[in-house]
Amino acid sequence: MKNNPVYRRFINHVIPNTASLAREAIKIAASLDGQPVCEYIKKNPSKCIEKAMEFGSIRYKKLVRDAGVKFSEEEYQIDLYDTLPSENKYAKWDAMWNFTESLRQKGMSDCGRMLETIVDHILFAVGIPFETQAFRKKVFKSSNFPISPNPDFLFPSAKHFLSDPKDCIILECKTTLKDRWSQVIKKGTKVFLLTIDEMVSIGGVNIQELNGVTMVVPKNLKNRKYRDLENVITFEDFLYNVLIPSLNRWASQDIIPHYKIKKVREHLALEMVQL
Repeated sequence: MKNNPVYRRFINHVIPNTASLAREAIKIAASLDGQPVCEYIKKNPSKCIEKAMEFGSIRYKKLVRDAGVKFSEEEYQIDLYDTLPSENKYAKWDAMWNFTESLRQKGMSDCGRMLETIVDHILFAVGIPFETQAFRKKVFKSSNFPISPNPDFLFPSAKHFLSDPKDCIILECKTTLKDRWSQVIKKGTKVFLLTIDEMVSIGGVNIQELNGVTMVVPKNLKNRKYRDLENVITFEDFLYNVLIPSLNRWASQDIIPHYKIKKVREHLALEMVQL
């Protein structure tokens, strides 16, 4: 379906840019909270993830739904309320079915990219050094980078990973898990899996732990669904107890500049944290 010119025309002209939607959603969330965007991001990282994903997803679905109905009527000339049998109509319906299924799968992928963009903005606002999948694709040819699939976020850098992968941290972002968490297993490297999935079973969390994967969720979701599970941590725990101690270690080894630690302290007001 991806090579279908009708589908491509719809995707190119109608589907909203997920990065733009994510930025717009963050601004809306900050405005409703009565805070400037940067302050909102730094003070409420978990809330920013939840609210921005909520607003962004609603906006995305509305844009696609409204455009999709108009597009399908114009392109396939289908009256969805006309049930008179017709072989020609069935053929058109089959085409429409394939079209909507492809669109559904793309929607899931786009929501994942929206989550990545929100996390990207939070890490950038806080001052945490990281590299994204998109950045590494420009620097490394996919066949030359020794992680497959290429992780969403790598700390502190791909350069350090190539020399000491065990000292690095990987963060993967998935809106829903099902069985896809197994895709993020990277032997010898600390792996964290950020999700907003409320339906992960205790057994699923335990299997992740056995495979060296720690699940990360927004604070509210942790309290509501995963309070007693030690292998599920909040995004704040990931920032304060995982990344910040690692920053100190990387700076002491001159892997990252010392000024980056000062920047993080200033952004997060971490005078109480020994950096």
